[in-house]
Amino acid sequence: TPHYSFGNLKQKDFRQVILTTEKTRDSSLAIEVITNFETVNFIDTDDALISEIPREFAAFKFNGSTGITVMDSRDFSVLRSTLYNDPIYADVMSGVSDGKNLYVNDNNNKIMKVNFSSLTEVFWHEGGLGSGTTNYNTPHQIALAPNGDVYVVDTLNNRFKILSADDGSVLRTYGELGRLTTSVHEPTGIAVDDIRVWLADEGNNRLVQYNRGDLSVKTIIRMDYNLTAETSLALSPFNLFVAYNVISPEDIRYKEIVLEKRNKADGSLLNRKIVRPKNDIGLSTY
Repeated sequence: TPHYSFGNLKQKDFRQVILTTEKTRDSSLAIEVITNFETVNFIDTDDALISEIPREFAAFKFNGSTGITVMDSRDFSVLRSTLYNDPIYADVMSGVSDGKNLYVNDNNNKIMKVNFSSLTEVFWHEGGLGSGTTNYNTPHQIALAPNGDVYVVDTLNNRFKILSADDGSVLRTYGELGRLTTSVHEPTGIAVDDIRVWLADEGNNRLVQYNRGDLSVKTIIRMDYNLTAETSLALSPFNLFVAYNVISPEDIRYKEIVLEKRNKADGSLLNRKIVRPKNDIGLSTY
């Protein structure tokens, strides 16, 4: 199943829109736009506020290609795209942008920094399969801290890493397999602001908040639903947003999407919405 970005939007923009992408049965790309996430009660799938969406967003594995496609959020036309030399740059799976650069992971278990304007200028491409300090094993969501540090979930190594945006070097690694307060079990989603880190600890079915400075555990939230490998997190100025798949109780062949809005200070649940994609295929978000 292809994996997609939860939304290549800065934290300040997340209150306006989530862009989600999905694969249809005929492998064509379909896109749903969920607008005005906060100012309307929970979500509003009408197109009334399309003009507020940032114009450009990145799609990965567009038509199954090994590369990145930047699309226009108004009409989903392709603005620019590039293909990478497979297998040197394997399938790009997901990423996040600061508006100038795009940070992505690929199927070679590497993290890459790319110029968002050209898509062809690769500043660094670091990692590789393994369990060492500089290795990854199935990296998932990437988040950017206000100071520019890059946070990467290293799922099957049961940890997350903090990288330098300058060269991709590892500044810090946190986590080891277990069920203790300070342990991590196959994390999937991560979100960062100036004082906190929220982690989707999928294997332990919980959300964990860390103090960003020393990574001490501040809050643990046990989830009502089982988190999945597609779990994604994002922070707005006031809220933590969580998205993950669940098996539809109406038809086990399909997945539904759980969207949650939580207080980012303590993780308390403010609202929850369960959405079935329009084409009943299911959605990978991270």
